[in-house]
Amino acid sequence: MLRWQSLLILCWLLASCSQQPTVDIAVRSDGNAMPADLSGSWERDYWRGDDVNRTLDRWFRQLARTAPDQRLPGYPSLDNPGALISPNSVASILALARLADAITRLRTFTISQSEHEISVERDQDFDMLCEFYNGVAQGPATDYGAEVCGWDGDQFISRLVLPDGLLVSHRFTIAQDSENLHVATTVSSRSTGLSFTLSRFYTKFEPYPSQFDCIDTFSRNRVCTMGEDSR
Repeated sequence: MLRWQSLLILCWLLASCSQQPTVDIAVRSDGNAMPADLSGSWERDYWRGDDVNRTLDRWFRQLARTAPDQRLPGYPSLDNPGALISPNSVASILALARLADAITRLRTFTISQSEHEISVERDQDFDMLCEFYNGVAQGPATDYGAEVCGWDGDQFISRLVLPDGLLVSHRFTIAQDSENLHVATTVSSRSTGLSFTLSRFYTKFEPYPSQFDCIDTFSRNRVCTMGEDSR
């Protein structure tokens, strides 16, 4: 579970790396009716989605195949890996991967949706909120940063802009059967130009006590224990 204190520490770590420009972070709003219905209770499907260790391994294996001058070509399957590799870049991508892993460990969450509002309620973590009025999408501002939100086609995007140029972006895509949800979470640093994405899949469910609690870890991959309600 992500705690704000850990988040701010990672902000400091990423801000200490080299300074490079990054892309615009604006999210396009949609003035029409909601293009998709994301509402419901969602439970993570641990059989699908990215494993943080394998994703990092793929990132570094592709990095090892770069040209001798250490400049990376534009791999379409990667996030922006930066133009020049350095020890600071390696430390930065590891910090981004840890943060993305921490953010996406939630087992369940609930999305409430109305004509003018989308709320993502996450147990023991900060909620996401996006309001739509007069064709404008607006997220809340907090002491930690501002939330930028909106629709990109039928995909809902929520981006939390944090101090020191750290950006956390969630892209929600509902399946045609309305029973499955894909969430791509990207953590990027404006100071380094680096970003790291993890994909998670969720299935709709009626809330009930779960038998197992599962998390993905760096050291032991996926670890599952008996839930308290089933003991």
